[in-house]
Amino acid sequence: MAQIVASDAHTCHQTQHLPNEKMLQCAGHMLLKSNENLFVQLATRLGFRLELTGRELVFNTPDEVILHHFSVRQTGLGNVDNE
Repeated sequence: MAQIVASDAHTCHQTQHLPNEKMLQCAGHMLLKSNENLFVQLATRLGFRLELTGRELVFNTPDEVILHHFSVRQTGLGNVDNE
């Protein structure tokens, strides 16, 4: 999970099973990383206004994401391997 949070962009786990041309970027990653996300940077440079919603559903910091997924893995609650 630390690698995903540290990355410049991430593919949405809900579209990873699709062919490459149908995959989408992770909105949660874009919301969490904001201008550090490559797709947010690209959209900004091209003049696109991103209307990402759901900020209240996303962790506030990368450390919160990592701690949550580490805790879930340790307790066995949920399948974090696909996230």
